[in-house]
This record gives sequence, C-alpha cells and structure tokens, in this order.
Amino acid sequence: QPINRFVADFIGTMNFLPGTLVDAHRVRLGTVDVTSASAVANVSPGAGVTVCVRPEDVVVDDTNAPPNANRIETRVTDLDFIGSFFRARLAPDCLEGFILAADLPSSVVRQRSLSRGQSLTVSLPSERVRVYPER
Repeated sequence: QPINRFVADFIGTMNFLPGTLVDAHRVRLGTVDVTSASAVANVSPGAGVTVCVRPEDVVVDDTNAPPNANRIETRVTDLDFIGSFFRARLAPDCLEGFILAADLPSSVVRQRSLSRGQSLTVSLPSERVRVYPER
C-alpha cells in the first residue's frame, strides 16, 4: 500500500491514468467511473487525480464478475511474450491517447486468440486500485 505515487512507481511497473475524483472511493476515467477500496484523503471531489494499478492486477473481464466491477473496454495495441505471460498494451476506449499495460496469462491469450486490434474488456479490482493527488 504505497504512501504516494513516487513510492508506487519505485518498484516494478505501474500504470498511471488521469482521472477526476468523484467521491472518496470513486474516480472518473474519461467516461467510466472506477472505485478504489482505499479512500482518497486530502483531495476534494472534482480535483484531478492519478489512478494507479499494476499490470499484473489487470484482469480479463469475466462474465461472472459483479456489476460495476471497474470494467473498461479496450483495444489490444500490442502483445509481447515474456515467458510465463504476455505483456499486453491496451488502449482504453474511455481515455484517448493512454495505454494500459496488462500482464495476461498465456492460457488467456491462447483461449481468446488475442491479437492486435481486438477488443478486450478488462477489470481493475477495487482492492488493487490506488488513487493519488495529481502532481
């Protein structure tokens, strides 16, 4: 549970997405709202924030996921085989010009026959989403 954005970025890879705070647990990413299990402190609603999530925490959407499960529609822009997983670069429909890195198990890539240009719905588990004040 990193204390700030700098610490969150210090170890490993982190996705940083711009958003607007809606309330203590909800952020608007372009046209989509996502929730964070951790409350955002010292930031007023309407303020710019940064949503952080690690690539390994991005989940390919499951049709059994509960409603409002932080679903984001994306398009696959690139897939790199890293050994035990693929690093996917995903362009979120809700945030033009941004890329979301996702580490996907090889089995998921094979089962879904993922390739560049394909649409893919992913979820950001609220317990893994961190929100920090905009720099």
